[in-house]
Amino acid sequence: CATDQDQQAWVLAVLRQADPDPWRDCVRAPATWDDPASLRKLADQAPVAEQSPQLLAALGARLRAKKLDAVGFLERVASTYPGDFWVNVEMGNALCDQSNWSEAIGYYRTALALRPETVALRYILGDLYLAHQRWDGAIAEYEQAGCFEPENAWRHNRLGFTLAWKGG
Repeated sequence: CATDQDQQAWVLAVLRQADPDPWRDCVRAPATWDDPASLRKLADQAPVAEQSPQLLAALGARLRAKKLDAVGFLERVASTYPGDFWVNVEMGNALCDQSNWSEAIGYYRTALALRPETVALRYILGDLYLAHQRWDGAIAEYEQAGCFEPENAWRHNRLGFTLAWKGG
């Protein structure tokens, strides 16, 4: 939640004090966040069923931020927490990082089923469908986004391009 490194270190320290646990303490250590080898080790040794899906999704996001493969780890997490919004989003993101678009779409659709008002996912799905010339899917997602952000110029732009490219 914090972008400033000092503030981030403070937040992580508060979390370690408020919720002490050896594995979580390692995840929440600032030095770990910047060390790809430590992140990989934590992911490989994660007691997934004993941890919150939010923390696990954050670890998955951090793996991705350090350009590490997060798919195997997030598959374990998604298997344990299939109904968690952020776990599904992070799994979709990790699959996109590997250009595995069709599987990513499945995870994004699951996340969207959990929170249908999430406009950002509508745009992501619309763009994925658009990139693969799945015109009707793209149009549907951009139109659904319009239910929540009817004046969004970017949405109108993407919808217009999609309709034009489809031949409409």
